[in-house]
Amino acid sequence: MMIALETLHTNFFNVSHLDTQTLGVAITVRSLEASNGQMVKAHIVQLLEVHKLKNVMIDIAQVKSVDSFGLASVISIYKHCAKQGGNIALVQPTSVVLQLFEVTRISKMINIFDTPQEANDFFSISI
Repeated sequence: MMIALETLHTNFFNVSHLDTQTLGVAITVRSLEASNGQMVKAHIVQLLEVHKLKNVMIDIAQVKSVDSFGLASVISIYKHCAKQGGNIALVQPTSVVLQLFEVTRISKMINIFDTPQEANDFFSISI
C-alpha cells in the first residue's frame, strides 16, 4: 500500500515529496535519542523504500538534543541513501546540535544546511 506523503503526519515528523527523488521530513520532536531514534530511522527508511526515493532532506530545527542513538539513526539513514546512490541533507540545526555534529565529525560526512532552500539547491545540482 502506497502512503500519500502529502498527508503523512506522525508523532515524530511531518513528511512531503520534494521532487521525484527526494523525501522531505520535518522532525517535530525535541530530541533524537534512545526512546525514538530507531523508530524515526525505521519510518524514514521505509518511506524511502516504498516510494522508491533515494534522497532525504531532514529539517531538524525543532530538535534540541541528540544522543548516541540519535546519531546512529542519522548515520543509518545516510548509509541507506548512499547505498541507493542518493544523499541526505540536514537542515536548520540548532547551535547545540550543529556543534555535536561537528565534534563527532558527522558534518564531514553528511551535508548540513542553514535553510531548506540551500538543501533544495544542493539536491537540484546533484541529481
